[in-house]
Amino acid sequence: MVSLVQIETDARVQNPAYRPTTFLLKLNSSNMKTLKLILIIPLIFLLVFVGIILYDTLRARYLFDVNSFNSKNYSEESIAFFSDITFREGGRIRKWESDIRVELDSVSLQDSNCIVLTDQVISILTPLIKPLKIYRVKENGNLIIHANVDNTPINKGIGYTEVNHFNLFSESICKADVYTTKNSLSVLPHEMCHAIGLAHPENRYPFYNIMGINSFIIKEFFDDPSKINLSKYDLVLDTNDDFITFQKENIIPPQEREVIKMLYSEDIKVGLKKKYFLKKIRK
Repeated sequence: MVSLVQIETDARVQNPAYRPTTFLLKLNSSNMKTLKLILIIPLIFLLVFVGIILYDTLRARYLFDVNSFNSKNYSEESIAFFSDITFREGGRIRKWESDIRVELDSVSLQDSNCIVLTDQVISILTPLIKPLKIYRVKENGNLIIHANVDNTPINKGIGYTEVNHFNLFSESICKADVYTTKNSLSVLPHEMCHAIGLAHPENRYPFYNIMGINSFIIKEFFDDPSKINLSKYDLVLDTNDDFITFQKENIIPPQEREVIKMLYSEDIKVGLKKKYFLKKIRK
């Protein structure tokens, strides 16, 4: 049997410069550096991932005061509607955290109907978004109304609203531009609601709402109204004049007013995720 000592001795005879111990140490040192890098990089990613999860979980508790929210005794229908139209990009809450200064561009200022309707919307929103304020200004506005445009910036639709882009460092709304095309001023309240944080609903509801789809049945347009097949989503009015009056009286309907008040309460903060809200509200 050949011993390790004999093998090393034979190696020295063949090569006097042979240094097995020194060679092995150098080889191990190089390998250790590589091994450390291989272990450290995924460890850093793991720690960052765990940190994000912990931060997001702890932050969510701050963003939603579930006990205070529940104490308001909102109906299940109101909560369902709220969860449907307030969670936007990234499935998160977006709203203003500073006062809203509404400015009409030069074309809009020439339309008296636009001025009147804008002021009506502002009047409705004022008590709903307290303690924030919303008011009209002549310049330096952060919510700009562009009425009677030929086309919206996306070249489709009769109304369009653009707000500052969402990212993790800027979740709140701080700038908005509202567009309505010619002869489509009636969509202004809808677009202004987009500008303060509301979205289109994914579901239909058995009540009138300006953010979603509504079905009106006007009896005077039917030869025999008794034969109309109604669904729970149909809103029945006698005449077209009733329809016009109804819209004027419901510039922002009661259900959306309640949602806006819920959105701007201290219970709900910018950045709250929909999945966390639904998880807590269902307990």
